[in-house]
Amino acid sequence: MDFCEHKHTKNLFLGGLLELRQSKHGYRAGMDAVLLASICPARSNENIIDLGAGVGTVGLCVAARLQKNNERLKKLILVEKEEEICLLAKENCIHNQIEADIIHADIYGSIAEKEGAGLKPGQAHHIVMNPPYYSMQTHLAAKNDYKSQAHMVQEAESIESWIKTSCWLLKAKGSLSLIYPVQSLELILSALKGRFGAIKILPLASSQEKAAKRVLIQATRDSAAPLSLLPPLIIHEDNGNYTPKVEAILRQGDILSL
Repeated sequence: MDFCEHKHTKNLFLGGLLELRQSKHGYRAGMDAVLLASICPARSNENIIDLGAGVGTVGLCVAARLQKNNERLKKLILVEKEEEICLLAKENCIHNQIEADIIHADIYGSIAEKEGAGLKPGQAHHIVMNPPYYSMQTHLAAKNDYKSQAHMVQEAESIESWIKTSCWLLKAKGSLSLIYPVQSLELILSALKGRFGAIKILPLASSQEKAAKRVLIQATRDSAAPLSLLPPLIIHEDNGNYTPKVEAILRQGDILSL
């Protein structure tokens, strides 16, 4: 796909370690993708799947961080349902000299459809994902309680599909890392129940005075270990600058160990 300045932008991540093409309109990866990549505990010779990868930001950030430290993934798999976005992801891999398999597949498809696209059960050591969600504004904008409840049911079913697919793709004791709004944390925990344990929840607060609106979550397949609620990660200083910890994650590719 040829670069078109009317349709695409070029954005730097990890202090310029990565240069990624993105669509100008629609969903665009930013800080959340980098923060999510920072908690993925991947090591050399392991397989990672980025579910709903978009242009590949999260998975490529993990791979670039490892290569910076002279480590290399065994396999990076980017799964995306939009064909045009898959092409951008492929170009981003080539441009940044990172090998990856780009799989055009729908998370909501059947097992047979996923296998037909090239996905296999138990093939990943780690999965990273940023699932779609209904904003609080969507719930508030509903004309009545029935529509609001319908949105909640749809979101719960969506999350169930993403978590179920992750469990199918992960090896035993493999890790799942995701980012999601606090308002729907209950839906995530419900979907994880019986499939994942050792759940760690890291609230993300924009400042010391503000409540967290998003959470980073990490869980381990087939683990019976209890849930841990961690102290919040503060994003900004009082002057509006990133805190040193967040700055190091965004600009230097530092790991955020949960």
